[in-house]
This record gives sequence, C-alpha cells and structure tokens, in this order.
Amino acid sequence: MTREELVTLEGQLNRCRQERNDDSQRLEEKLALMRKEKIDSCKELEKMRLNLRASSREADELRRQMHSLRAEEEWNPFPHYP
Repeated sequence: MTREELVTLEGQLNRCRQERNDDSQRLEEKLALMRKEKIDSCKELEKMRLNLRASSREADELRRQMHSLRAEEEWNPFPHYP
C-alpha cells in the first residue's frame, strides 16, 4: 500500500468517525427532546386528571343539591302556602 493510499484511507476513516460522532450527537439531542416532551405530556395529563376530578366533585355536589331540593319539594309541594 502506498503512502497516498494510506493517507486516503486515514481521511476516509476520520470522516466516518466524525459522521458517527455527528449521528450520535444528533440522536442524543433527539432522545433528550423526546424525554422532555414525554415529561411535559405527563405533567399535562396529570393536570387534566386533576381538572376532571374537580369537575366530577362539582357534578357530584350539584347532584346532591338537586336531590336535596327535590326531597324538599316532595316534603313541601306548596312552599308558598304554609
């Protein structure tokens, strides 16, 4: 193998190493972004769950109030006439 061929092969090897390093860096950045998106999605999901739970409690409270009013109406169908 001649010196020129060795230099050419070394250059190709160095380019391959650099490309591999670049690919690795790009994949690490992409993975970090995906992890951040996953964490953000989990936080948003938890907020939605909490809102749903609060809405369910509000709905339960309104049902309880409606039931109480209906029971009151049944007990006293003519509230304006004592």
